[in-house]
Amino acid sequence: MKSHKLALLMIWPAFLMVGCKDKAKEQTMVPPPIDNIVKVDTTSILAADTMAAVEEAPGMPPAPRGNGYAVQVASGTDENYIQYLVDLWKGRGYEPFVSTITHKNETHYRVRLGLFQTQAEAKNVVAELEDKYSLKTWIDQISN
Repeated sequence: MKSHKLALLMIWPAFLMVGCKDKAKEQTMVPPPIDNIVKVDTTSILAADTMAAVEEAPGMPPAPRGNGYAVQVASGTDENYIQYLVDLWKGRGYEPFVSTITHKNETHYRVRLGLFQTQAEAKNVVAELEDKYSLKTWIDQISN
């Protein structure tokens, strides 16, 4: 009986080390959380007197030309994190673009997918994103 306990005590650390190694590997494969993204209600911003015009973000994918619908997946003020999100969405097979808006002297970068010709097409993408990534998004009508 003592030899079984001794063997168990000797083997147990090996199991712990293997389990920890796998956890560390999993953690390096997971992208950073998207919980620090600033969600901006564009409706209220568009009505604000302090708002500057919506612009393209230099060095980021520009908005496609035309009229239609875009699906906004994120917005934030950290340009490096926004670039990470652009690369992430490209890697997932989407065509993201970034526009900026200035509110209270702070630049907000908006990561969007589109341009979809109909609202129904945009709704299909919203449903896909919610299903695949549990991501809450919204649709915005754009024209340029």
